[in-house]
Amino acid sequence: MPEKLQCDLVMRGGITSGIVYPRAIAKLAKTYNFRSIGGTSAGAIAAAGTAAAAYGAKHGQDHFQTRLKNLPGELATLKDGKSVLERLFQPQETTEALFRVLMAGLGRESMPSKVGRIVAALCGNYQLFALGGAAIALIPLVAFASTSALSGRLILLFLIVALIPAALFVVGAAAAGALRDVIVELPKNGYGLCAGSRNMTPDEAGVLPLTDWLHQFFQDVANRPIDKPVTFGDLWGTKGDTNAPRDIQLVLMTTNITRGISQRFPFLEGSWGQLYFKESEFAALFPASIVTWMKTHAMEARHRGKVHVPEGFYPIRRRQIYRSCSARA
Repeated sequence: MPEKLQCDLVMRGGITSGIVYPRAIAKLAKTYNFRSIGGTSAGAIAAAGTAAAAYGAKHGQDHFQTRLKNLPGELATLKDGKSVLERLFQPQETTEALFRVLMAGLGRESMPSKVGRIVAALCGNYQLFALGGAAIALIPLVAFASTSALSGRLILLFLIVALIPAALFVVGAAAAGALRDVIVELPKNGYGLCAGSRNMTPDEAGVLPLTDWLHQFFQDVANRPIDKPVTFGDLWGTKGDTNAPRDIQLVLMTTNITRGISQRFPFLEGSWGQLYFKESEFAALFPASIVTWMKTHAMEARHRGKVHVPEGFYPIRRRQIYRSCSARA
């Protein structure tokens, strides 16, 4: 079998791109070994999976033509009426009703049908608000009809006509319940519907939530146990030597909303100094094995006499990569 060529791979974001990446990567892997890999958004997920699989191919089983190639089919598999892809998004209890309303509006159908589904989801998921709206709207109408001097047919006609604004009142009350969750519950949930992790606990169909599923997937294709997260350092294979050539170079881009900048991972610390993570916040977003690794391998906090580090905050580990970057420049 001829020796594979070397290949650099950069993947853009976008849902559509994320769907085609697995099989495209598997096709390229027949000819190339991936050396430098980059990506952002959905492309960052694909890049991380590619890097993990490239590491796995160098350290045991090659999963490119098996797990990666078959990934679209795996995600499309139905389990208890829902695809695995849909089940990856598992909302917290406080945002579940809002999540169901959102999902009701994502179907590909005519506008009247979509509006009907959203209204039904609103009233079904915010029943107490809808019932309250019905009571407020109907009780005065029924009281008026029962005490008025209108004849039986006129009363019936009056009630039928009055049902239209009453129905609007019911929908409005249910929408108020959804708005209440947006204002109150969404900020409590980190301004998201799904935290993405339940510490490796699957749903009733046996599917893990998104972050837990990704962690297991990366570990599987890297041929690593679940409690030993594959790291940038593992991919590099330099064993701490900053000037040694790297086996696999992975670079991911995201947005640092706090500082209003693009953030590179692995990161170069700028003039702002060290980056920290809060253990309690990360514990709600990532499996325990990842948080434990990050806490165990946290760097020493610098400038302790000048910088106050609150309880539960730990410096994010980084590699000393300035020398290698300047050497290559």
